[in-house]
Amino acid sequence: MKPSNASSLPPRLPFLSQVLQRIKARENAAHQTTKVSQQTVRYTTVGLSYRGFWTSEGRPSQRGIVLDVLAALDWIQFSYGEARIILWGQSIGAGVASVTAARHLRSTLDSQTPEQGSGSDKFNISGMILETPFTSMGDMLVALYPQRWLPYRYLKPFLRSRWDSRAALKEIAQLKTHSVAVGKKTGGDGLKILILQAGRDELVPREHGIELQNLGASLGLDVRRKEIGGALHTEAMMRDEGRRVVADFLVEVAGAKE
Repeated sequence: MKPSNASSLPPRLPFLSQVLQRIKARENAAHQTTKVSQQTVRYTTVGLSYRGFWTSEGRPSQRGIVLDVLAALDWIQFSYGEARIILWGQSIGAGVASVTAARHLRSTLDSQTPEQGSGSDKFNISGMILETPFTSMGDMLVALYPQRWLPYRYLKPFLRSRWDSRAALKEIAQLKTHSVAVGKKTGGDGLKILILQAGRDELVPREHGIELQNLGASLGLDVRRKEIGGALHTEAMMRDEGRRVVADFLVEVAGAKE
């Protein structure tokens, strides 16, 4: 779980708990209905406060944050083995999720020989939740300052952090295609992506999520988009519908066949 740029992790924790409670209630209801013992999936939430956020020291930068997430992924793989990982980021955190997934996939492929494809080097990100995402920081400059007489929109070349989800999705698709061509197994062929948008988002234009969905579909990625009606930028998970959509997605990814 990766928070947005204007928030630390603690305010998000209640929503994460409510999603897990919903999944647990569904499992209990299914057990009561069928009276048959079913295999229980264990869901574990790892919340990351990268450098400069909450109690973490240092100053945030795109390079540093990506390194923090990669370190967290290494820890998860060491602690949980072949667990299926779902990256979930909100707002700028959605950019963190997509950019890091592309970086992790590239690192996995670079470290493998054609005969490899399992073990600690396996690309084990099975899903991504991009909550209220934007296409890139540069595009957000234009969205926030559309007036051509303002200087801000012309500062894109000087951005220190770009968080380009558009480029990240393209790289993920290209790397998956390359891995097949050279006979490498990434374990990421079944990667599922959920774009969760706020119906009344006052910051990120609706077109950003639509563009990412259309781009993913054109690249052959398994991507779907859901708008939470009436929700502002930070309210998607405050709505029951938002929590239901995320819970459904988690259950789907957890139960997907490899």
